[in-house]
Amino acid sequence: TLEFFEEPNAGKTSSAISSFSNPQAKRQEIALTTIDIEIEKRGWSRVDLLKIDAEGYDFHVIRGSSQLLREHRIGALQFEYNKPWADLGSTLAAAVTFLTSCGYSVFLLRGSGLHPLRFHFYQEYFGYSNFVAVLPDMLIRLKGLIREEI
Repeated sequence: TLEFFEEPNAGKTSSAISSFSNPQAKRQEIALTTIDIEIEKRGWSRVDLLKIDAEGYDFHVIRGSSQLLREHRIGALQFEYNKPWADLGSTLAAAVTFLTSCGYSVFLLRGSGLHPLRFHFYQEYFGYSNFVAVLPDMLIRLKGLIREEI
């Protein structure tokens, strides 16, 4: 279980991080599971795209998908990166290292397309960004979206 702070009308910063939520958010306990468990329960052999928006817990969700990622059963995944990552002790470096060790290429997602990640240049900055990790077979399908480094 996890403590979750839900804002009125399911506000956009409802979160498991109290400091990230609106003061009017109501505290409640929620049951947790992993993507690995849920995909197995459904009997799915593959997920083409996994979109993660977990208000800072994105790397936790990625780690909860580790079996599927290692088995290349997720073609691509998109995740958010922002200040709540720091509050939880998560880092983009750890996420990129884990995803590349599973055979994924990681890109920065912008309105213009997918840009190769230059982590060595930007390092940890905890600013709101979206990233996409892609397996080689999906990368071929997304070739038209790949842009230059920024």
